[in-house]
Parts: sequence; C-alpha cells; structure tokens
Amino acid sequence: MNRNILKVICLLVLIFFVFPFFTVSCGRQEIATLSGLNLVTGTTVRGDRVDASPFMIIVFLLAAVAFVSSLVNTHKALLAPAALGAVNLILLLVFKLHQTLMSRAFM
Repeated sequence: MNRNILKVICLLVLIFFVFPFFTVSCGRQEIATLSGLNLVTGTTVRGDRVDASPFMIIVFLLAAVAFVSSLVNTHKALLAPAALGAVNLILLLVFKLHQTLMSRAFM
C-alpha cells in the first residue's frame, strides 16, 4: 500500500472522531447527538453527565498511535498501522455490541 494513502487513512480515522457517532432519541424526538470526541472525553446531555467510554478512549489512542507510526518511513513500520487497525475494528464491534445490549436493557 502506498505510504501516503496509509497516512491519509490514519488521519481520516482521527478526523472522523469529530463527526456524530450516534443519536439518542425517544420516540421521534432527538435528545442528543454524540461524537467520537464526546465519547472519548465525556459530556453532558440535558444536565446528566455522560462519562467517557473506555472502549472509545482505547480506540482513539490506538488510532493516534497508528497515525504516528504511519509517519515512520520503514517497511516494518507499515505493519503497525494495519495491526492497530485490526484491533480498533474489534474494539469498535465490541463497543457496538455493548451499546446494543445496553439499549435493549432499557427498553
């Protein structure tokens, strides 16, 4: 894979954290929209504190490490972003499963 493409992909992953990850709604009324950064740092929704998600903190840190390692110009350094990307994918799937189970618990 072209190293420049790898750098761009790793940077895009970090940029995507500012976009909404999901919306919380009740019926058809939107209550809150949470971005990846909200999930990493924690936020307040309608006066209630939403703590940072350990899953999302790890995913964000691994994405940052993948980006930094993509800047290193050695052949072996290209394996690190790929491996970190695989770990991030697994963590995101676990996070999604956890959120799905939690939402069903409150129904």
